[in-house]
Amino acid sequence: MDAAREALNTLLGSFIGFAEQMLEQHGEFYPYAGAMKPSGEVVSIGHQDGDAQPPRIEALESLRGFLATEAGAGRIVATALFYDCRVSVPDSDAISDAIAVELDHASGSSLVCYLPYRLADGTLETGDIFANEGANAVFGIS
Repeated sequence: MDAAREALNTLLGSFIGFAEQMLEQHGEFYPYAGAMKPSGEVVSIGHQDGDAQPPRIEALESLRGFLATEAGAGRIVATALFYDCRVSVPDSDAISDAIAVELDHASGSSLVCYLPYRLADGTLETGDIFANEGANAVFGIS
């Protein structure tokens, strides 16, 4: 399980900065993903459909489908799917915008991490990251 955690932490650390950068520069970001190949190589993955920018939910489902296909073929062993959402902050009555990250591993490890944020005069202010158990939709293991 340590190898899975290390792979998922690597993906989270490698790609979360892009969401933060997009939020600061544009106030939003489009769903995107990162994956780890069996060799340990980390790759970024954008929307795969020919439509430049379909609705975000369609882009998210398209990315999940692409990742599941790649996982089924054995071309990737870990994934991180990033999207913007609203979330209830633990131990609080607050609801916040958040960067959501679905982290899945071939071993069955699966988490959804949330990084609450707010934009104040173009500056990104983040809260404490928290996680829930994920559904491991990419590898189909629950």
